[in-house]
Amino acid sequence: MIINITKQGVVLALGLIAFNTAIAQQDPYLTHWRYNKVFYNPAFAGFGEKHCLSANAHRQWLGFEEETGLYESARTSTDPSQAIWTTDKLPGIVAPRTNMIQYGGTVYTLNKFNAKPKHTVNLLGAYASDVLGFENNSYFKLGVAGKYELYDGSSFRIGVAYANQGKSIRTNFWRYHDANDPLIPTNAGTVNAGTIDLGLYYHNPNVNDLWVGVSNTHLTKNKFLFNNINVESAHHYYIMAGMTLENFMGNPNMVLSPAALLKTSVRNSPVKPQLDLNAMLTYGNIYEGGLNVRGQSNGLDAASILLGYYPPLIKDNGLNSGGKTLRIGYSYDITINKIQTVSNGTHELQINYCFPISLPQPPDKKRHRSLYMSPNPELKEKNIKI
Repeated sequence: MIINITKQGVVLALGLIAFNTAIAQQDPYLTHWRYNKVFYNPAFAGFGEKHCLSANAHRQWLGFEEETGLYESARTSTDPSQAIWTTDKLPGIVAPRTNMIQYGGTVYTLNKFNAKPKHTVNLLGAYASDVLGFENNSYFKLGVAGKYELYDGSSFRIGVAYANQGKSIRTNFWRYHDANDPLIPTNAGTVNAGTIDLGLYYHNPNVNDLWVGVSNTHLTKNKFLFNNINVESAHHYYIMAGMTLENFMGNPNMVLSPAALLKTSVRNSPVKPQLDLNAMLTYGNIYEGGLNVRGQSNGLDAASILLGYYPPLIKDNGLNSGGKTLRIGYSYDITINKIQTVSNGTHELQINYCFPISLPQPPDKKRHRSLYMSPNPELKEKNIKI
């Protein structure tokens, strides 16, 4: 067999290695990760005692499938002069594509009349579709979280979620050397498996609005068996932290919000440690811009430009939004590794909408007290019941 190695072929090989890494990680990646914490940490659900809906569309390595045209080039001849090269194009499903929608909200307050400290019960739900090469993944999560607030306003949160993952392999796009090989699945179908996510989250508004989150997804390993192909999930650990710096550079209209996300796993896991460093600058609570740098142990992967816009929400012809917030975000990833030779970069759109719902408070029960239970001596003398 004679194989023609070209620039496109080398880039494709690098791409397939990246795909294998992404498949091993199994959790979809978002550039706007700091605005979608619920998917990675169930404890964040209901933050701010609001209901929040978020939607994302992530399109990675655009143009990859258009440029890597020469991926099959072989002939069963030992004479190079007699070799015939084929230049079939890859289908347009190679570059990763992710769509996600998630919800988190407070459903019950354990304290009366919004008194401090306030403890809450929160719910979460999320759905994501993730396409990686010839593999499709879907995620559906449902969970509950609780917040325990201290008297100084800081709070601890804990959350748990059930996560169902569906995985399928599109074998109709595979190219085989031996088409009748019994080890190749001809009809892989979709295999579903469930696991548990756990999360802890700490927030302190007294220390530059500090927040720290630790979570574990795929707590229990699942096996996806496709005929003779066995894919096993791996533990994923997420450590995230950030803060808010008011009056940045002495300007009361500017707020700097640095944050970091570390993704890792247990020892000897196929999940490689990955670090995201993020910094967002907000002006006038309306316009936002920032950078995100992502890297692994073998070097930088991408540098991202993020833009955000918070449209002023008007209520009753005034400036009061009633606690509602809307964010529209866009990001562009500049690929730093060798895939940049055939990639037009990565685009992502993000929309986040939060709104409060007034939860009914339990009524204050009136209790009948006789004069003998009253501490007022004058009422005892008058023999008046209250």
